[in-house]
Amino acid sequence: MTEWQFPQEITNFAEAARRFVGYVEAAHTYELLERLVRGAAAVGELYTAGLYLPIQDPPEDPDEPPAPQKIAEWEGYEELTMFWHVPDAYAWGAPEVVSLTDLLLDTHRDIKQGLMLFDQGVADQDEAILGHALWYWRDRMEKYWAAKSVDALRALSRAIQKVSNGERDF
Repeated sequence: MTEWQFPQEITNFAEAARRFVGYVEAAHTYELLERLVRGAAAVGELYTAGLYLPIQDPPEDPDEPPAPQKIAEWEGYEELTMFWHVPDAYAWGAPEVVSLTDLLLDTHRDIKQGLMLFDQGVADQDEAILGHALWYWRDRMEKYWAAKSVDALRALSRAIQKVSNGERDF
């Protein structure tokens, strides 16, 4: 069997997805500052790569991909877990308090579900499965994790500053 060649945008996203999933699954092994820095890098790379995903038509039967296993160990971000999130930057409403942990674990589930489909499509050399994976990633990005990732990146950036400067009274 020959190896499939994907457009660079798809290859870049698949690689960013693997790094993001790897980060979330290994985050419990890092000290807080390293966890924050690696988290910011992984979220930023994923968001950037996601912007270049091609737009796909929805599959004829868009079943939910199989769910990955839940993360067994997650250290979280200690007292930096909760942060202000603005649901819509163009709507004059109150910000909401959200959990950075929940946001990243939900994004992990979406990304890993698409990655499992993508890997199955590559292994089976099945264009329909690959198309479904690409559509799923793009659809979930647009509906859920893209905007929240931007807010998470802002929160991670501020948390890195706080921890680096010894501001532990938050």
